[in-house]
Amino acid sequence: MNTSLIVIGLLMVGLMGVGGVAVYQRQAKYELQQKELEREQAHAARQSALVVELQRSNRELDEFAYTASHDLKEPLRGIAINANFLSREEVSDKGRERIERMVALTKRMEQLISDILFFSRLGRGGGERREIDPAQIVADVIGEMREWITERGANVRVETAMPLLHAEPSKVKTVFRNLIANGLKYNGSQEKSVDVGFLQEVVIKGETFHSVFYVRDNGIGIESRNHEKIFRLFQRLNLEADFGPGTGAGLSFVRKIIEDYGQRITLTSVPGEGTTFYFTLPPAVDDVAKYTKSENI
Repeated sequence: MNTSLIVIGLLMVGLMGVGGVAVYQRQAKYELQQKELEREQAHAARQSALVVELQRSNRELDEFAYTASHDLKEPLRGIAINANFLSREEVSDKGRERIERMVALTKRMEQLISDILFFSRLGRGGGERREIDPAQIVADVIGEMREWITERGANVRVETAMPLLHAEPSKVKTVFRNLIANGLKYNGSQEKSVDVGFLQEVVIKGETFHSVFYVRDNGIGIESRNHEKIFRLFQRLNLEADFGPGTGAGLSFVRKIIEDYGQRITLTSVPGEGTTFYFTLPPAVDDVAKYTKSENI
């Protein structure tokens, strides 16, 4: 009898011990979960504070860029106005030539300032990202450039279907417009052409790229040593007298937009034969596999 009581007592003590361990384990697990939750909440609070600070900094930078742009342009307008007044007076041919040059330089400076302002704003959003049709955007660009395309005696074609994107329409439009314009402008061919399309896969210099858009022209081409240089802000490789006015900012805008989306741009070119720009943009859905065209460069 006494032995049975002892056994029962030991069993009860054992059970109480096991129960105590289980309670302790649950309590320890709960405390760990609470600490993890507190860490996550603290991290979220820090992230939220950083976002607020970044938004504030962006607003201040926008305000500064706008003010600087306005303040820099104002004296330029004054110079241009006074130069125009001078041109109405009796001046020598040499003097008139210098006045015209002065007016042209002030206009160029105004455009440079505008391009700096535009470039500074590219990385901070240009509207809400949404599902867009790049084929429609390219069609709009071609429509807007129709007169210039006709004057150049050029042909701009869309060669393939293109998948939908998840991006800001204005930025995608800037990408296609500047690349098409580049192919039209720097082009001395008798029959100028710019082709736009999409490739499921392309191998460029041994590297494979997937879901790639392209803009191909039969223009003057770009030497390999200048492939990086052309993307620098205000970098022009050719004389204004040969290919018309411009600031050399267009391709800088293109690369900044593409890289801000976490995407890539590269090119292949043969001097005297033409250039092809290959680039990726954020897809709207993962159904690009149906666009099966591919190339090996």
